[in-house]
Amino acid sequence: MLNNQKDAMEDSVEIVIEKLLHLTKDSVSKVSNEVQHCLSIMLTWYDAFRCLSVIVPLLATEDERSLLACIKCLTKIVSRHSQEELMALHFCRLFLMLSGTKVQMFARLLFSV
Repeated sequence: MLNNQKDAMEDSVEIVIEKLLHLTKDSVSKVSNEVQHCLSIMLTWYDAFRCLSVIVPLLATEDERSLLACIKCLTKIVSRHSQEELMALHFCRLFLMLSGTKVQMFARLLFSV
């Protein structure tokens, strides 16, 4: 579906990403793995700002599986941009939304690229 309807999904990227992030918690590993694959594709095809608009609010969750899925998504977004591009994307704003340990984890992730 992703390959054939990329343009058609343009209007609902945020909704699809949010639904996929919730599905990463599925107890069936095959489902969870396919969802991760779909997320990887979407995070490379669509605008980083739009993807971040869904991911960043979910970083405040206390659910470890959701947090892990969000961090994996951030890793994918971070890895496709240079450090200069990341700063241009205003990734610094993320630090204002995160607390303690989460800030440290994300800082290590961001600046290790």
